[in-house]
Amino acid sequence: MTHTEASEVSVSEHPSDTVSSTMVYPCMLGSMIDDPAFDGLVAEYAEECKMRGMPEPEWAREMYEGMEQMGIVQCLVLRDLEFRMVGFSVLFCTVVPHYSKLVVTTESLFVTKEHRKGGGGMKLIRAIEGHAKNIGAVGLLLSAPEGGSLAQVAPKIGYTHASNVFFKGLT
Repeated sequence: MTHTEASEVSVSEHPSDTVSSTMVYPCMLGSMIDDPAFDGLVAEYAEECKMRGMPEPEWAREMYEGMEQMGIVQCLVLRDLEFRMVGFSVLFCTVVPHYSKLVVTTESLFVTKEHRKGGGGMKLIRAIEGHAKNIGAVGLLLSAPEGGSLAQVAPKIGYTHASNVFFKGLT
């Protein structure tokens, strides 16, 4: 699969108008960041998902690209029929030393509210699951803000509450 082809794992089992009008694509990080829609998506994402106490997001592009070159960072984007990016995911694909197994973790996962309502978010999650299976991961860790929409949806789609993460700002 190249980074310009639609992902084979992007087919929805529950089509709707919005879902059928979107497709999931693998994407190089640089192409995702350089996309005209990226800044707007990140602003909406930060508004909804930013951790209290953290500074404004500032994507460390060189660091991400270095991890991408090592195969650790992999990205999928959700695009509409006009090929506009309406969602994205940044995945950390790493062997967890404690278990010696490959696990995929969503470092970032976001879909505009407009495309969530019609199932675009589910389509992206299912594509991430398929991608994780395709690369041999034993599981997928979804990171979701406390009380956010993903935290409410995850248990309904087969995810179990695995741990709590606590944050304390030090500045």
